[in-house]
Amino acid sequence: MSGSTTQPITPTPIPETRYHYFPVEQLIDSEELGTCITTYGISVSCFHGEELFLIPDISTDLEKIRQLANLLTKYNLYPEHLNDLIEDFLADEESVLA
Repeated sequence: MSGSTTQPITPTPIPETRYHYFPVEQLIDSEELGTCITTYGISVSCFHGEELFLIPDISTDLEKIRQLANLLTKYNLYPEHLNDLIEDFLADEESVLA
């Protein structure tokens, strides 16, 4: 992958949670395929809106990433657990979203 652009997807914050998770759209230039691919990652923000970090390029399925971000926000997942949860999500999406 030689280049990418990141575009946030308009979030709807839940005020009573400490962390907010939002899907982020990315356009990745794939040299292998000779085209650009739209992928989605997750942005993590603290309750007052400051972005803490971004995990890019998780999936090409916006709806699954949106569902995951909503669950992470709803259950107020601490960001230090996010990488493990994403690994589980990618390994078995059905059990994480059930």
